[in-house]
Amino acid sequence: MKYIKDINSLTPEEWQSGDRRWIIDWVAPFGHSQLLYKKMCQKYPDMIVRSIRFYPKQKELGKIAYFKGGKLDKKTAKKTF
Repeated sequence: MKYIKDINSLTPEEWQSGDRRWIIDWVAPFGHSQLLYKKMCQKYPDMIVRSIRFYPKQKELGKIAYFKGGKLDKKTAKKTF
């Protein structure tokens, strides 16, 4: 919540704390988001990774999105998320 209200609010210690992995920037130029998603699932096969998704026309509204690694089944991922 702190990050959503002010992206400059986190201290260096906070960037590397906690037990959940977050993606801060998802940059996929030239429409390669699907390929990046596939690579991330391979890189983190046993993990759930979260991000905050904002929509261009509604920047004050965001939602937490997640992807699961390739080795996690949907049931386990939902329980963990």
